[in-house]
Amino acid sequence: MTLQVGLVASNGFVIASDRKASRDFKAIPQGRVRGASSQVRKILVTPNKKLVCAFSGDDLSKNVADALVAWCPAAFASDADVENYFKATSQPFIFKNSQPENQQIIVGVAAPNVSPLWRLFYYSGSAITQPIKDKIIGGDETNPANYILERFYRAGSSVDELTMLAVHFVLEGKDFSAQISGLDVIASREGEEPVFLADEEIEILGERSLAIREMVGKALISS
Repeated sequence: MTLQVGLVASNGFVIASDRKASRDFKAIPQGRVRGASSQVRKILVTPNKKLVCAFSGDDLSKNVADALVAWCPAAFASDADVENYFKATSQPFIFKNSQPENQQIIVGVAAPNVSPLWRLFYYSGSAITQPIKDKIIGGDETNPANYILERFYRAGSSVDELTMLAVHFVLEGKDFSAQISGLDVIASREGEEPVFLADEEIEILGERSLAIREMVGKALISS
């Protein structure tokens, strides 16, 4: 299971993801021992820093994300360019897996004159591309922590403001599922390259997240 979020900011975008990966049980031969989970980075960035890809699902989404990162062009002139690149890059992988289901990549585009956040979804042999205007969830889309985004996301918020919201969302979501753990966050500001938050920064924001939870709890149920 995965929990990811992409948020559109007034000056860029933020993408956050957990790190827990488990072997696809369907791919393990019957009678074999099930493997343990691993901690992996589910957010990839192109060498030219133009695309950020957060994948969820099974190996198909990971393979497509790898291809998007490896073959990214030097520039995108429009949303149509972005959409055509997504579909052309995805097609060889879909051809090999004609019935992809529930495979998703959240893509951030760090380029002027194009939508900053995209949903790339694979279903019934097709690649579905959609520019996102506000927020998108990946992986555990029914996690109760979704309430946090619906209640507190505000259009026009800055990257700094939405970084805290993204961290709080994933950390709260972790408590509702044993299949979610770890955290990576990447922030992209207009005119700058996307940057991963350092573990020390995430730790500080994690402490703020815990303080927020305790403050809300005391406000709702006071003695």
